[in-house]
Amino acid sequence: MKPGSSKHNKVAFDTLKRDTFDNHKRDHDDSQPKDKLLHHTLPKMQFPNFASDQPRIWINKCNNYFSMYGIPESLWVTAATIHLEDNAAKWWEAYKLSNPVVTWNGFCKGVQEHFGSDDYRSALTELINLKQTGTVEEYTTQFQALQYDVTMQSGKYDELYFATQYVAGLKEDIKAVVEPQIPVTVNRAALIAKIQQKMLDRGKQKL
Repeated sequence: MKPGSSKHNKVAFDTLKRDTFDNHKRDHDDSQPKDKLLHHTLPKMQFPNFASDQPRIWINKCNNYFSMYGIPESLWVTAATIHLEDNAAKWWEAYKLSNPVVTWNGFCKGVQEHFGSDDYRSALTELINLKQTGTVEEYTTQFQALQYDVTMQSGKYDELYFATQYVAGLKEDIKAVVEPQIPVTVNRAALIAKIQQKMLDRGKQKL
């Protein structure tokens, strides 16, 4: 196994993680009463992999992992890059050719610029154009997924904006009842929409 290879780096990281875990457990063993160890022992967790989707969420998971296990910052880039997959792994091989010295902040910026630059625009466009075609529950799930994507990228839209967009995408026979109620949150609008959908379904059953 050659030093510097992906396999060598992963073995080294796994060894460091195990040593860090053992040190953390030993420190707890020395400082905590024996009957409390079961509730405070650090759990072993897998490092998150990344292929291309949701780079912001992946980076947040990495930061949480580093913090939890006390991984030295000098190893953050190495730890993250050996868990890249598919196009992300290929991107990294190309990226480091022109960036021989990479800091964690620089790496995060590069990942987000390459894999997440269009996430905000795409999510906002999809949210604005989304229309209810199935049940209220299905529409609400689709809408809220896009709402979270937009909010994650930019916090400039308030709850009233999302509630207005939600109502605009409802089917006409449901929107006609929800809109006059002037709901100020998506949850409130969804509740009224579900009630109206049930009333419409009951009316169809009587016919």
